[in-house]
Amino acid sequence: MRTTHAPSATRNLPITRAGIPAAPAVFVSPHQDDELLFMGAAIREHVARGRDVRVLLIGRGNKSSVRTRPCLQEMLDRTPCEKEFGAVRDREFEWSVRGLGATPIIPTWEDRLDENAFTPTDVAAIIRKHAPSGSDLKTVSEYGDEYHSDHFACHDAVASLFAGGWTDMPPRYYTLCFRKQAVLDAGLRVVREGVSTPIAPEHQEPYKFVNVEESRWGVGYTSVRKFFSAQARDPFSYRVVETEPARLPALTTSPREPVAAPRPAPSPNVPARARGVLVPGA
Repeated sequence: MRTTHAPSATRNLPITRAGIPAAPAVFVSPHQDDELLFMGAAIREHVARGRDVRVLLIGRGNKSSVRTRPCLQEMLDRTPCEKEFGAVRDREFEWSVRGLGATPIIPTWEDRLDENAFTPTDVAAIIRKHAPSGSDLKTVSEYGDEYHSDHFACHDAVASLFAGGWTDMPPRYYTLCFRKQAVLDAGLRVVREGVSTPIAPEHQEPYKFVNVEESRWGVGYTSVRKFFSAQARDPFSYRVVETEPARLPALTTSPREPVAAPRPAPSPNVPARARGVLVPGA
């Protein structure tokens, strides 16, 4: 499979065409495998509805701890360099995205960011370069006990692009299936997506398959096995309704300056499972 590089595009697009949004649905994936684990069923659902679906990769995939783990060293009889390791991760990502029915957008190594070093400004610049203005953006949520700084940066970049008018389409944010209860406990709505397009074992295969001769190392699965196991038990996507469709404050110079509504504190008098609302989806 050949890596796909997207040309820069900034032309405003019409919003609808025959009842289907003409703007592409662009899922912004911080790292290889986030597109599957956070948004896989939603990606498949958008494809099934006839959308132009693209998945934009932000990170190089070079800083994963798997690169220097003994299991990989024993399999290869060496430690791969960061660029080789990232290229293997890119092949996993491309295979995954194509298996979901979407178009992978993998910017050049130089255009992407080292893991654990994202900033909202840098992520927004990548999105502007590789997606048309007016795109229908989706990415990971900042809620659900999220802790990864790269995920926060992608969330804040997408929110800032909407706030600044780069797109008129309110973003969508997704959490992992096993974190949805934490989102509900925060008093937010969660919408189950991909009810008719769940993730099946073949969709996880790109991150599990191992064949050293073909440079397939199963990095994604090795990295976060419990995430893949959780998705196998609950194969849907969970969208977090962080705000009502309205303009959010524009991004400031601080990477973690709030760009969404303040996190609501759950009422101590309401049982945890009643604080939020899980919407079944279609």
